[in-house]
Amino acid sequence: MLCNIKKSLADCKAFLFLIKPIDVKEKLIFFIFTKTTQKMKTFFKELFEYSTHFNQKLISVLDEHGVKAPEKCVKLQNHIIQAHEVWNSRLADKKTPASVWEIMPMAELKKLDVENFATTLDVIDARDFAEMINYRNLKGEARSNSVRDILFHVVNHSTYHRGQINGELKQHGIEPLITDYIFHKR
Repeated sequence: MLCNIKKSLADCKAFLFLIKPIDVKEKLIFFIFTKTTQKMKTFFKELFEYSTHFNQKLISVLDEHGVKAPEKCVKLQNHIIQAHEVWNSRLADKKTPASVWEIMPMAELKKLDVENFATTLDVIDARDFAEMINYRNLKGEARSNSVRDILFHVVNHSTYHRGQINGELKQHGIEPLITDYIFHKR
């Protein structure tokens, strides 16, 4: 097989572009890679649809409880949405917002979440997942990560903090949402 299983998909892609598909085996590998890339793009779109769905639901819950909503929950939900905006800015090579802890009105937060979702779908469609993104973190330190790793981080980061929000809601006598991915897919 041309691509060793232990090699990353990015290595295989780089290799495939160095060869000219002249025989059936090479064409088959190119086809498999293309199908895998499309499946990965579809999977990431599903993950972001899931993430946005539950962001919207949690923002609604917090909005419904108004001033009775735990302050930590409001801060964390704002952080989730604003951190996603920061990563989108890095992926688009745009000026990065200065903060990920600003408290926004819930209506604005919902709108920003929808904008983040649309921007991320554009990134998924347009970018190569193996492409490396050079950026500076909020401390000004130079960093570099692949598009794939950044996208996964955004979903994972959001899921982590939604779990914290649910724990806080429960401690304050507010029914937590079931935000598990598997429940969303049923």
